[in-house]
Amino acid sequence: MKKIFYLLYFIFGLFSAQINDFNKLENEVYDNNRNGKHHLSQTKLLQLLSEEDLSYRDQVKVNLLLATTFRSINDYGTAISYLEKSSELAENLNADDSLKASINAELAFVYFDDQNYKKSENLIKKIALSNYLNVNENDKAYIIMQHGYIHYLDKKYDKAVKDYENALNILSKFSPCNQPAVLVKQMQLYATLNDLVRVKEIYKKCMTIADSCKIIKYKIYATEEIRSIFKRNDSKDETFYYSTILDSLNLIYDRESKLSGMHVTNEKFLEKQNEGNENNFLRTLFISIFIILLLGGISFYFYQKSTYQKNKYEQELFEMKKTLESYSQRTISEGKVKLENEDLLSARQKELLDLMAEGLSNKEIAEKLFISENTVKFHIKNIYNILDLKSRKDLLLKFKGK
Repeated sequence: MKKIFYLLYFIFGLFSAQINDFNKLENEVYDNNRNGKHHLSQTKLLQLLSEEDLSYRDQVKVNLLLATTFRSINDYGTAISYLEKSSELAENLNADDSLKASINAELAFVYFDDQNYKKSENLIKKIALSNYLNVNENDKAYIIMQHGYIHYLDKKYDKAVKDYENALNILSKFSPCNQPAVLVKQMQLYATLNDLVRVKEIYKKCMTIADSCKIIKYKIYATEEIRSIFKRNDSKDETFYYSTILDSLNLIYDRESKLSGMHVTNEKFLEKQNEGNENNFLRTLFISIFIILLLGGISFYFYQKSTYQKNKYEQELFEMKKTLESYSQRTISEGKVKLENEDLLSARQKELLDLMAEGLSNKEIAEKLFISENTVKFHIKNIYNILDLKSRKDLLLKFKGK
């Protein structure tokens, strides 16, 4: 019996030992989040959090990384919940513990990303007054960038330029793959200053860095921003061009399905934790192994599926770019082209067709017509059936063929 106990203790010791190499765990979580594999981060962290022998310090670290993971998919409510848990656990640590500084920095990031700039600014000032004590260089760069954005909102553009440059200098040395986070803020600034040439240059740099680092999230972020910039400037050609790129990127990334899946996993974990059957060690071990194997199988299936979809959509995007280079969107928006069977469309369907031709995404069409995005998808499906189309690409080719 003692041998079995020591064997189990050794096995769990191996799992617990992983938390001791926190830098390795942190890098693994950040890499997963950058590559859209948030579910892998969540599974790893929840597994660690379920261990009963974790110290307060280790529990703070894991909850902090869970907050970072949910912030990266814009789920700020869940991120704040994990930060509150981290802060509560951190009360058991020394007053000058570096983890407390990390919690404050992450909380500032959550408030900033959720556009609660007042709360974010208060935390930023508090951290800056401490001369960034116990704050790592990557977090320091983000805090300086956020301070620059607050200057931008206050129309203190010179200070914003200076803060953005300081943040980029830090990231170029310590975390070059995260430079797009600051570069997109620069795009906003130069768009306000009506320097659209500079905006395009910065966008190109963003995409180059995101490609080299293989971070599709930054490509989506930059493309969303430049599309919004040209839409505000009423440039229909540019808006339509970047809309097609954004649609393809979103299909590859599929953020909404990832968020939904993570919520399901999170709820299952919390339900299991609330059952409170801590004495049934073998049963808990069996369920954990089963969940890990199940998630591994599901992950492998979706990895194979997403690889096929990514190659398909990238090829479609390449072909679409060539089509757009030889075709002016103005011809569509001015209504000079009439498609075969267009008279069969209802008034509502024709209205949607015009908005599609203007380069609006499904979400933007829904907002403009005050209907749900699912209703938009339903109408578009019917339009495709009537006009014998399969996609927006086919719509472009129809117009060009006319």
